[in-house]
Amino acid sequence: MFSSIETFMPYIWLAVIVFSVIIEAITVKHISVTLLPSAMLSLIFSLTGFPISSQLITFISVLAVLLLLRLTVFEKVIQRRNESEAGKLLGQTAVVVKPFNESHQGRILINGKQWPAVADEGKKFVSGDTVSLLEYSSNRFICN
Repeated sequence: MFSSIETFMPYIWLAVIVFSVIIEAITVKHISVTLLPSAMLSLIFSLTGFPISSQLITFISVLAVLLLLRLTVFEKVIQRRNESEAGKLLGQTAVVVKPFNESHQGRILINGKQWPAVADEGKKFVSGDTVSLLEYSSNRFICN
């Protein structure tokens, strides 16, 4: 039974690689990218004759380490980059893509990129409205 599974393991790892590339291309969230090095290393182990257990342990271990790094170190880098980019946009106007008010987050579009947003006190915006970017706080714009 295992000999037949072992012959298919390279194809399974290739499928995981293709899947992670497709998901990343669609979502651009940098989460599925952690699958890519994990699957590539497991593919190499598979092609060099390592047992399935070693391939799975390698895949899970590398994936866990990369996810941990992604959620700690890389998240801080991404957040700093977003804050820097957002700071340059303050005072400009954007178009509402997803409706929002002061208590419900929506989405705005500026310079071809969507950002999360909430309204200044007492305001409510619907799709198509033009808003001014007052402040960037808690990973979202506050709009007027």
